[in-house]
Amino acid sequence: MVKIADLNSRISFGTTDKSRLNHRINQYISESSPSEKAVIKNTDSFKVGNELASVTKQILVIDDDLDSAIAIRTCLETYFKKDAQGSEFQVMEVSMYSNPVTALAEFKPYYYDLVLVDINMPTVNGYELVEKIVKLDLNIKVCFMSSGEVNYEAIREIHHPVESFGCFIKKPATRDYLINRVIQELF
Repeated sequence: MVKIADLNSRISFGTTDKSRLNHRINQYISESSPSEKAVIKNTDSFKVGNELASVTKQILVIDDDLDSAIAIRTCLETYFKKDAQGSEFQVMEVSMYSNPVTALAEFKPYYYDLVLVDINMPTVNGYELVEKIVKLDLNIKVCFMSSGEVNYEAIREIHHPVESFGCFIKKPATRDYLINRVIQELF
């Protein structure tokens, strides 16, 4: 059985020949015991798991109706997808605010993949809030939500170079419609 310390002593650290180094590592793996191979295999699975963690998208929900915000967050966080090995992973992680002023004050630029914002809020409406958020993060994708009619002219008056701008979700929305619409915007 070859120990890692033995392998390190066999490989000179000044070697620049990558193929020789790779050959030695492969040789070590082939000489490993079954239990050592299991550790190597589990390490590979861990790497795959880490890659999947990076697939999780960050969503910000801003709605002055706390019940609606909680319902949207719960709905989105219950959506799971299977990876190549058949394991399920959570696709969306949702942060939620019922106060738009607090949401703006605590906004993390270049952290969120998508913002779902209610249009009709008492202190700051959704259009004004999005104008301020976009000044902090030009890459943010935005979906407006409203239980009333949407004023498309007001949307066109917001001038900024957002790539994905103009997603509208009419509330109340079914779980399937909400998830599908958000997935379309994210991917």
